[in-house]
Amino acid sequence: MRTKLSLVCKKLCQLLECRVPLIKSFDALLEEEFDVEMRPALERIRRRLMQGTMLWEVLPSDPSVNSPLMEAMLRSCENDARLIEGLRIVANGLDDGTIPLGNTDQGTVETAVNPEDISRERLIQIMQDAHNRKASDIHLIPTEKETGIWLRIDGRLTLSSSVSPKEYGYLVHQAKMLARLDISRNLFPQDGRIKHKISGDNLEMRISFLPTVTGEKITIRILDPGKITLDPSVIFQRDQELQAFDRILSQPFGLILFTGPTGSGKTTTVYSALKHLADKGGCCICTVEDPVEYVLEGVSHVPLKIKQGFGYTNAIQAVLRNDPDILYVSEIRDRETLDLSLKVAVTGHLVLTSLHTLNPLESIQRLLDLGSTEPHMVASALSSIVSQRLVRKVCKECSEEVEALDSTISEFDLDSSCLVKKANGCPSCNQTGYRGRKAVYDFLEASKELKDAIRQNNQVLIASLVSHSMTVQMKDSFRLMLEKQETTPEEVQRLQSS
Repeated sequence: MRTKLSLVCKKLCQLLECRVPLIKSFDALLEEEFDVEMRPALERIRRRLMQGTMLWEVLPSDPSVNSPLMEAMLRSCENDARLIEGLRIVANGLDDGTIPLGNTDQGTVETAVNPEDISRERLIQIMQDAHNRKASDIHLIPTEKETGIWLRIDGRLTLSSSVSPKEYGYLVHQAKMLARLDISRNLFPQDGRIKHKISGDNLEMRISFLPTVTGEKITIRILDPGKITLDPSVIFQRDQELQAFDRILSQPFGLILFTGPTGSGKTTTVYSALKHLADKGGCCICTVEDPVEYVLEGVSHVPLKIKQGFGYTNAIQAVLRNDPDILYVSEIRDRETLDLSLKVAVTGHLVLTSLHTLNPLESIQRLLDLGSTEPHMVASALSSIVSQRLVRKVCKECSEEVEALDSTISEFDLDSSCLVKKANGCPSCNQTGYRGRKAVYDFLEASKELKDAIRQNNQVLIASLVSHSMTVQMKDSFRLMLEKQETTPEEVQRLQSS
């Protein structure tokens, strides 16, 4: 049945490409010499098509076929007027065995358990394992021989397991079905969301499909709204950081930048700020995000729809017509978004946004590079910059005390007899030597002298004034963590060099 059905799909493609109507295409197929088993199925399908039924509704559900996966493929293609493409994909899937059928040539069940059910359970098992191990992301990376399943734990990718190419084909289909994406499209990137309850937690997962030469790579970002900590008193470990945080959010207008490399915890800090402002009440808070990570009470979240032409500029302009007091722009990516955000900030609004920069000085330089013709706008709008990193905490189970090197003592002004921790590795920490992470911050509050230097676009003066405008410095947090034996000198050096 599998070979015969594949041949039917291929011949339908040929006829449809010659602009033969679908029903007449079946008439042409019935005129050919088909065996006794295939002809009744074609006649049943033709009768249903004559009644106005679509092909995806009758071909996959015919008793001789019985394939939900084929139904999903044909449905998405036929509804998009891409029936020929869908039939071609189905034919290829039948040939390589990635599309299961309910019946075989002998009329028996093809497998005791549907491969689709197995792959769905396997996908959920992968997500369950990632959640239990506190992974932030899942990466399914295909190669010619196998697909590796990697988990990002404490910022580092760790190989968890692997699957065969055939099994991975089923996983891709199930992942797209869970995310309600077009399972027939495998040549273009797709993004979606999956909501699933795992171990009693309602998880929201962002999923991305990226075509590569060895297959579609899948990346899943795990979001757990029920366990995210947005309380500033928990996020900020030092009183100095908490006081600076309260101080910058008390400004009536201006631009607040949250900066750091990808995966440094910026989103959590920004949402903590938004919740802090919403809890105060008395103000209208709107966000422009791509995508919306979490939904906060008292905040109007506006998701972007780039493909439909609703980008940052259109969204910000639409939000401004709704009389906001506070605006959060999830990221400044171009000069147009920056110019609009600066104008909003100098006209009586508090604007929060993020940049993928490493420190406050680099952030100011990026602003000037993006909007270099109007440095005075940057100077007038800029209120403060919060730069952050996530420091891996040493594993308590396997770490050991060692004497600090002279260079470490000198750099961080440690006591000469100070003992620091050395990471080793054990099953408890996945042999990494580290378990858990802690955020450290730089807080820059723009002074009048710094603003004047920005207006003049004086890079030398800006560099010298940045350090004087820092009310909280990351270096102090590094020193405290070393003294408390929470991390290692190697981890601090890694972050400082990045």
